[in-house]
Amino acid sequence: MSGEIENEMINTLKRTCFGCMALAVMLLSASNLFGGIRIEPETVYYHRFASAVSGPEAIWINPAGLGLNKNLNIQYIATFYDGDFTSDWGSAMSGDGIGISYRSVENFEGGQYNEYIYGAGIGVGRGLYVGGSYRYIKDGFEYLNKRHFWNIGFIYSNHPQFRLAAVYSNLNRSEADGEKTDLKKLYSVSYNTINKKIFFSIEMSLFSNQSLSDAKYNYGINWQVKPNIKIYANYNNDKYYQIGFKLDLKDYFFGTQSRGEAENNRHLGTSVYTGYVKSLSGR
Repeated sequence: MSGEIENEMINTLKRTCFGCMALAVMLLSASNLFGGIRIEPETVYYHRFASAVSGPEAIWINPAGLGLNKNLNIQYIATFYDGDFTSDWGSAMSGDGIGISYRSVENFEGGQYNEYIYGAGIGVGRGLYVGGSYRYIKDGFEYLNKRHFWNIGFIYSNHPQFRLAAVYSNLNRSEADGEKTDLKKLYSVSYNTINKKIFFSIEMSLFSNQSLSDAKYNYGINWQVKPNIKIYANYNNDKYYQIGFKLDLKDYFFGTQSRGEAENNRHLGTSVYTGYVKSLSGR
């Protein structure tokens, strides 16, 4: 009997925490605070859809995804550009619903860029996952230097073929040059085919000073062509794309993902990553 009471108390606590976070997000989303700027490097980290994310990518994509993956993942990411590896690199580690990642970019807007992201995600019942992350820019361009960003994410996966997600980034909206930096809102939906081998996804993202007509739309596919091989591709309405693959080798994995601009046929770099994965379910 005491066990049932304890479980009910835990579930109530989870629902209360979720309700508080959801209320905070709704208040922030409804605010009429405009202006400000927010930029970050589009290198090292690769894209995944917020509603289909799994593995350590959830740290920088959607922290709620950390609650879906209980495996231990340790990952290193390098950047390949113009025929050679650059000095830009990153690393990530996640497991049991928590994760940390680091990214170093040698030259972003004329200077060194180093950031850390700490994240955690948890299931709150009935297919709903909630996560939060804290992003700290140790070294960055002018107003980004020593900056702190708080983010929150949600995944709803109570249907075997559909997943929904929402991510709100830069909740604290700290000031830069006398203006508040922008809150970013991202909404994502994924459809998983009956054989569970193909994810079709679409997402919309916009900043707090933008209308729906200015939103960025991203379309993509995540296809498990073999039990240990996945192919990923996406394309957005700014005519930028990413394409890559991942190879799973029992305890290890390897992958690449290239970024490009379709309109000018321009290659923007390739993230090359490798890592170690171990199941924690048998502990």
